[in-house]
Amino acid sequence: MNYETPLKWEPFVSIVMPAFNEEKYIELSLIAVMQMDYPKHKLEIIVVDNGSTDKTVEIAKRYADKVIVHPNVKVGGVRNEGVRQSNGEIIAFIDSDCLPAKGWLRDSLDYMKENSCDAVGGIYLLREHPSWVESAWLINPKPKDGVTNRLVGGSILISKDSFISCGMFDEALNAGEDYALARALKEKGFVLHEAKSCALVHLGYPTNLLSFMARQYWHSSSYLKSKKKGGADFLFLIVAAYAVGILLLPLSALVIPSMLLPAISIIFLFPGILSVKRIVASGYKSHRLDSYLKIYLLDFCYLLGRVGGLLKSLMTELNLIPDKKSHY
Repeated sequence: MNYETPLKWEPFVSIVMPAFNEEKYIELSLIAVMQMDYPKHKLEIIVVDNGSTDKTVEIAKRYADKVIVHPNVKVGGVRNEGVRQSNGEIIAFIDSDCLPAKGWLRDSLDYMKENSCDAVGGIYLLREHPSWVESAWLINPKPKDGVTNRLVGGSILISKDSFISCGMFDEALNAGEDYALARALKEKGFVLHEAKSCALVHLGYPTNLLSFMARQYWHSSSYLKSKKKGGADFLFLIVAAYAVGILLLPLSALVIPSMLLPAISIIFLFPGILSVKRIVASGYKSHRLDSYLKIYLLDFCYLLGRVGGLLKSLMTELNLIPDKKSHY
């Protein structure tokens, strides 16, 4: 992008916030957005509701400039509709369960301009007093500055022109539309960065194992549709291999006893591989053994949930079940 160089770069920004049954957190999120250090006449807040049955729309109308009800589409379609009805030169995507810091927008725009970025993203941070599930999932989060290949849907700043030119979010995906967007941007030669200033607090992480597994099931329910466009990655291969291990377990018990040990090895070893990978990558250290056991247990449940979603994705691709909209 080629920006002019005024003393202060203050483009008109459209904040697009998707929502579905978010009455618990959306008011906190909207208040945090309104308290950001940015000129109010250079900002519009657009909430796009996916057909909520609670008080989400009622709450949103107290704060947002536009509240759009756009049901019966997937999350990419919700976000895209907000962009279609926006006026901003820059689009800022924030989820309705996230809390941006006061300088989130201004500092990230400064970073964007200084580094000639087409898009800037930030990681999720833990809220105060998180559950053990949240802490074991988001271990030692460390925001950083620099080039990235990934974007997280709840915290993205992007040039509207760049967003539209790469095809916007994929509206066929239940989840992973943010990763698909990053891939499309990179393929077109756009510059993507992660910025420390763009990190924000995420309030909506699952707080127990059942909701965590349900979340992973949803995230992988369009796995094959996504991977046909982007190829297999490490996590996809792990999940696919884990699915094989689970399928081998009853087969070995009934038909091929010699396969029992390999099946059990896969089922209990692979979560450990994920745990070690996450611990090393994050630089996490603890003197408590139970902290590592919680991480392992969560990765065990992660793989079970992802395998369930993978099987659903397979049945959808084979037209054994319909590809219905999935609320996020």
